[in-house]
Amino acid sequence: MDERELRKNQSKLRVLGTGMIALSFWTIVKSGLILWLAPARGEVSDQNGELYADLFAELSSDAPDTVIAIAIVVLMILFFMVLTIGMQLWIGFSARAEGLGKRKGRAYVIGAFLLMVFQAVSVALAAAGVVLGTYTDETIQEGVVSVLFEITCLIIVTEIAFTAVRLRRLKRKRG
Repeated sequence: MDERELRKNQSKLRVLGTGMIALSFWTIVKSGLILWLAPARGEVSDQNGELYADLFAELSSDAPDTVIAIAIVVLMILFFMVLTIGMQLWIGFSARAEGLGKRKGRAYVIGAFLLMVFQAVSVALAAAGVVLGTYTDETIQEGVVSVLFEITCLIIVTEIAFTAVRLRRLKRKRG
């Protein structure tokens, strides 16, 4: 019974790790498309159009403090984006490796629980954006898809964390 449960959890961890890797690649593509296409959509989306119009107006001013502040904000956004994608890839590859029977440390499980908290906050913020009407009529579909995507990421990272803990308990119990 324990051997079958062990194999089941290893297989589940392997599949979940692959899913996390796929979602991280989708996050890369989505982020790239948002950064690349958002200025071009200015006439479609008032929200993005105003954001980029204000940003470019501030950048064209001669105030160096404003340019530095905008650069810091952009760098912080990029930093957290790279950090999140890096964590997703690390957790995904670690979960796959553990699912294949390789010994992995506790750090990735702790990272999975930490990412789970970040994802829960992200789901709450995305849902609040949809409910509170931050999106225009033209972009509400993007908001709903964003909420669904964040929920999917939350489910996968939660499953990874709890399956890894369950697998470790089974291994410890087995000896």
